[in-house]
Amino acid sequence: KVDILKQIFLNMVLQFDSCLSNSTAVIHEQIRKQLQEAIEKQFIKYTQQNDIKLDLIKAKITVGCAEAKKLYKELMNNTDQSIEALSTTHADAKHQALEMFRRASKVGAENFFKECEKQLITYADETFNSYKERSAKKEECLQLQLIQLKMRYESLMKDACKSILRNDNILSKHEEFKMKAFEEVLKFDIV
Repeated sequence: KVDILKQIFLNMVLQFDSCLSNSTAVIHEQIRKQLQEAIEKQFIKYTQQNDIKLDLIKAKITVGCAEAKKLYKELMNNTDQSIEALSTTHADAKHQALEMFRRASKVGAENFFKECEKQLITYADETFNSYKERSAKKEECLQLQLIQLKMRYESLMKDACKSILRNDNILSKHEEFKMKAFEEVLKFDIV
């Protein structure tokens, strides 16, 4: 836009210069100087207005990016999910955050918009990877705890079984029961 404005102003001065004649040279020079000053003032004014509009657009894009990041984080609030569930949640949350962000006006600041969009994607992916790592570590820790519990249970069961088998009272009861069972079988002995 700035280059277009410069070209327009340059064309105006050239058109003015084409009207120059020998009899009006002094007046022409004064008017030309005034015209150039007026053009420079307008150019500065338009440039400042353009910069203000561009800053406003960039601010809106930045706010949109921050809101999209916030939405992503809210949608990913249940980080105690399995990795598979986290992957699905991440894909949905990332899609919704990008949709929300892409609604922002980007006219005049397309490159800045693309940079913010890349930042949002990077943020979502890095956050997801962080959650995924945390979930994998929790899963690994739970697996180790489960193995430890299983080993502890097996050890306790072995100790309990050994204790029961060593108990003389139970062994004598076992022998007593065995003898009674044998006697009962002998009663029904058919010869």
